[in-house]
Amino acid sequence: MKIKILIGILLVLIVINLGTIGTYLYLQSTRDRNIPRWDQNHRPPFPPTHRPEMRLDREQRHQLRNLLREFQQENKDIRNQIWELERTTFDLLQQENIPQNQVTENLKQLSDYRLKLMTAAVEKMIKAKSFLNPEQQKHFFDFIMESRPAPTFGREPAGGPPAPPDKDEMYELD
Repeated sequence: MKIKILIGILLVLIVINLGTIGTYLYLQSTRDRNIPRWDQNHRPPFPPTHRPEMRLDREQRHQLRNLLREFQQENKDIRNQIWELERTTFDLLQQENIPQNQVTENLKQLSDYRLKLMTAAVEKMIKAKSFLNPEQQKHFFDFIMESRPAPTFGREPAGGPPAPPDKDEMYELD
């Protein structure tokens, strides 16, 4: 009975993945080729038209870029551990005899890693509040919520874990 449930869950996940791939291919075939490369890969398919600019001065922009770069560098290992643990868990689920204790332990460990990552993100958001005015804070927090990566359970993001961005590839903040 448990195997039938797991097979059913895997079939649902396969259908979701196929839908995601179809959507990705459709969006890639209809994207605007004049948009710079960074925007093509990180712009939502239907961008909100109501998001005003943050209007950062030079110092705020510099501080925010440093904060984002710090976050990426400090948490690169945690992100890699999450991806590796997700891959390991997915491999366990594909075995004939699924070691449920190990899967449960992996899920608990994933939860701990994600908590560490979210705690670090909140710390950086609190630091950002120290140099952003309330309106800028709202726009920044909205940007963070819209920019969250999709779950990657069972698959590594294309090209492996992302490297910290170069100065030229940093987020557009206004």
